[in-house]
Amino acid sequence: MLEYSDTTFTVNEDTIENLSHLIGQQENIIAGDIIGTLRQVVEKVQEGVWRGEGAKSFVGEVESNLIPLFIQLSNFLIDMEQGARRLLDIVEDAEYQVTKAVDSQIQLRKVV
Repeated sequence: MLEYSDTTFTVNEDTIENLSHLIGQQENIIAGDIIGTLRQVVEKVQEGVWRGEGAKSFVGEVESNLIPLFIQLSNFLIDMEQGARRLLDIVEDAEYQVTKAVDSQIQLRKVV
């Protein structure tokens, strides 16, 4: 946990890690389950389980609008997950740098 005095600044790495994990899970559901299911439904309709203008309109709507929207959402979630991981790396690096600086000051005071 990184804390900063004067202005309170607290980052809980476990929270960031959990957030990243949850975002990844949601992306997996969208990329695997939802998009995959939509593609299977389109395939079945194209194979003839539903015929006519309504079927053509349905396939067109799913392929040109719905699937691309879910792909955009999936990509957005991937970006969010990567951002959360980068934030975690930054926090861990900051903790390391602070600890290193404090240890260095302690060592200097021991020498003096």
